[in-house]
Amino acid sequence: MSTLTPKQSAALERVVRQAQEHFNVEMRVEDFNIHYEEESRPGRGHQIRADYINADHAVSVYMDVYGYPSWSVANVDFLHNSGDEECDCTLCEREEL
Repeated sequence: MSTLTPKQSAALERVVRQAQEHFNVEMRVEDFNIHYEEESRPGRGHQIRADYINADHAVSVYMDVYGYPSWSVANVDFLHNSGDEECDCTLCEREEL
């Protein structure tokens, strides 16, 4: 199983704190879906992509093996939600007819 390097772990904690400042929502590193890329040099660690999304916001992080992150935060505007009985997208409006 892949794990974050100590530098990546510390950097992701910093990203989480900074992202929280952007939209004042509680989140933890454990709330992120982390994808580990294949190791290009075995033993050095993995580049990662880490994503967080809730009903209103999204955070996307790309980080190299040395713990240098590039990240972004976004507001979310869902176009369709199959779990929402009151979804008013054009697809759901057509299905009601």
